[in-house]
Amino acid sequence: MRIESSCFHKTLIVTAASLVVLLAATVDLRAGPNDQRCGNGIREHPEECDNGVQNSDSRPDACRTDCILPRCGDGVQDRGEQCDEGRSNSDLVPDECRLDCRAAHCGDGVRDRGEACDEDSPWCTRCQLCVDPKDGMVIDQDTTLCEGSFSVPDTNSNAAIKITGSGVVLDCSGASIDGRPPARMTHKTGPAQPSGIGIHVTGEAVVLRNCSLSGYQTAVLADGTATQLHRVTMCGNDNDLVNHDENLVVFGSTCQSVSGSPTRGTPACANTCPQPSPQPSPTPTPPPQIETKPQTGKHKVSKKTVALSSSRSKSAAEPGSATPAQAVCAISGRFTGVTKYAKVATAYSSDGRTQIATTEVVSDGSYALSGLTPGRYLVRGLSGGKLELVTNPVSATVDCRAGQTATANFVVRGVRD
Repeated sequence: MRIESSCFHKTLIVTAASLVVLLAATVDLRAGPNDQRCGNGIREHPEECDNGVQNSDSRPDACRTDCILPRCGDGVQDRGEQCDEGRSNSDLVPDECRLDCRAAHCGDGVRDRGEACDEDSPWCTRCQLCVDPKDGMVIDQDTTLCEGSFSVPDTNSNAAIKITGSGVVLDCSGASIDGRPPARMTHKTGPAQPSGIGIHVTGEAVVLRNCSLSGYQTAVLADGTATQLHRVTMCGNDNDLVNHDENLVVFGSTCQSVSGSPTRGTPACANTCPQPSPQPSPTPTPPPQIETKPQTGKHKVSKKTVALSSSRSKSAAEPGSATPAQAVCAISGRFTGVTKYAKVATAYSSDGRTQIATTEVVSDGSYALSGLTPGRYLVRGLSGGKLELVTNPVSATVDCRAGQTATANFVVRGVRD
């Protein structure tokens, strides 16, 4: 075969045999030891990984069969991911795994199952159409409080909550509001003292319902006109109800002390507050006896017996300490919502620093903590793993009284890192 080059005016003669050798050499170069093939167990550019037969598109944390490292969105739940549904991951569809491989949760901007809202709004709290009670709150329109137990001391003696609007309905949703400051907010010894006023009504035709108030000098001060109280529990206050409204109407409420103008209906409250169970008197422990030895020398003392008094008398038991069986109490309740994440219920000391007791949450979401020493406890739910359980309320402060069972319920929203 003759090939002429016009540039150099030279003739190049290539035989058929030479062409075959040249083509064979080219093929050998392409199929030689430098071949880049995903799955051969050798990481070669541009592969991110290659574990050979260990590559997998279904096993967590494995190198994928396309030699790409495991990642969010590949359809396999790997380490650090709460979920991964691959192409089904979405930041718009309710209850789906999110694009960052986190489970659907309150605060992701999507209204999921069990959520009444999920938006940046003062009326959307923990994905419920409610607000947490707080000191200094002024209400001039219909308002729903969030469920749970809250410490709301009247720090300025000007009422923790004021209802100034007319025709306003305040629904507490069963929230327990306590006017005593939590232990971490006071440096005083002994039990916290009641504070000021819980709810002060000044508007007309106000409806107050489903509230529980304790720990106030005055739980409810009625200064409005035609106020209605529906299923309001006022117990454990210096004054449960101080009434200056001659047209006040009380339905199905519980209280102990009422002062001021008479209310319509007799008695003002359908139920009276339960009296705390009497605490058993502790059995006195005789002081230890020691015998002095006669002294020698100038100052001799006759032999006698001396009783040593204890430097500190044993007072009421701290939460979690040993207590006679008849003086114990219990805490029970239920987790609702996404209950599969709720694994453990734990009682802490009131400041949340010391764990007192813990119990497993059963399949129906209920739990029971028994054999506790009477006192105030902080109750929380746990996921049983590294993820934080998201509940409403986050924690509940309860007063556990001797011979009684206190209640703390939670709504589970999900989990988060």
